[in-house]
Amino acid sequence: MRPAASRLLWYAVLAASAVAGVYLPQRVVDAGLLVMAVLLAAGVVVTVWWIVGLVRRMWWHRWLLKHGTPLLGQLLEAQLWASPAIGVDYEGPSRLLVEVVSNGSTHRLELRQTIDVDMMPAVGDEVTVLLDPRRPQRARLAPSWSRA
Repeated sequence: MRPAASRLLWYAVLAASAVAGVYLPQRVVDAGLLVMAVLLAAGVVVTVWWIVGLVRRMWWHRWLLKHGTPLLGQLLEAQLWASPAIGVDYEGPSRLLVEVVSNGSTHRLELRQTIDVDMMPAVGDEVTVLLDPRRPQRARLAPSWSRA
């Protein structure tokens, strides 16, 4: 018998014995409970980590709206990394290359952010970029940008 088939047969025997009321050895029950507890704890840790990341990004976006330096720039390149799921979510990760003028010198900024596909600027458009004064590499496209 193949290993996968024998494993399935073992699981079927375990399930049938549990349904029939046959008791499993205590160490098998303890091992099963330990595995379930570890999986539950890992799920809780991953969920908390995800929520903390969402809150940090939300806080940073609000801080950037309040303290960010708005700069006008010209869009040189615009591309979506992946196509969004149509009908589910119209946002996708994007890469935007923007040329901005700051203090008389020209800089090229590469913006990587999730953007609404309908609001994706076209190459050559003038866009507003919010620059983080503490970390200039973390610039973002201003949310007030609209394609009229």
